Amino acid sequence: MMAEIKKVKEEIAKGGRESKAEMEKWARSLEESTRAQFESLYGEVRLVGEKASNLATKMDEREREVDETLNGQSDAIAGLEGRLKEMEKEMLRLKGRSEDLEARSRRNNIRVVGVKRGGSRQKSVGFCG
Repeated sequence: MMAEIKKVKEEIAKGGRESKAEMEKWARSLEESTRAQFESLYGEVRLVGEKASNLATKMDEREREVDETLNGQSDAIAGLEGRLKEMEKEMLRLKGRSEDLEARSRRNNIRVVGVKRGGSRQKSVGFCG
């Protein structure tokens, strides 16, 4: 019986060693697989980070371009507003002169009808304007 117990103990020890070896092998395999997955993920994360960095750089450049364009347009608008005010003043001045000239022209357009000029034509007196 002792021999059988000894034999069972040896088989248990042998099974334990085999199980331990298999577990170590499985642990190494799991570790290698996990390491490979982490390296793959790290590579993908690095690529995403580089793309994000490139996009941020491009966005900064676009922002500067937009700011420069807006500043230029703002300056142009300010200049145009000044010119518009000058033109409005000039237009009002010219409108006043035009109305004055029209009024003077109407005053000079009075025709007296019925007064003899040198001929013998007689007409009634009236105003045309």
